[in-house]
Amino acid sequence: MKTFWVRLASLVIIGAALCGYQSIQGVRAIEREEAERFYKEQLAAAGAYVDGVYEGEGQGFGGPIVVSVTVTEGRIKAVEMVSHENEDAAYFDSAKALVEDIIRAQTADVDTVTGATFSSNGIISAVGAALEEARK
Repeated sequence: MKTFWVRLASLVIIGAALCGYQSIQGVRAIEREEAERFYKEQLAAAGAYVDGVYEGEGQGFGGPIVVSVTVTEGRIKAVEMVSHENEDAAYFDSAKALVEDIIRAQTADVDTVTGATFSSNGIISAVGAALEEARK
């Protein structure tokens, strides 16, 4: 009979410990969600970017230029050219050097490439449009 009471007491203690553990995990999950929401709100308020992949379009020399901007941890990590069908290859290749400047500066507010001004402006406009979406 003594063994029964010892086992019952052990079972009650284990059950109470599991319930306590579950409630702690629930509180931690809520705290994580609140912290993430606060982090995103602070990024948006500070003008930083919200993580994701965003597309933007700008007018280049030969027509529309579409770019894809990847934001990770609130920072611009990559800018990829999606389409630029009617751009002159030589000018556009020169203007693509802007991508490194944009990533380094973490903004689309960079200088154009001399000799490829229209293509540069198209890329800058497209990245700017994508980053506007990343601020929402």
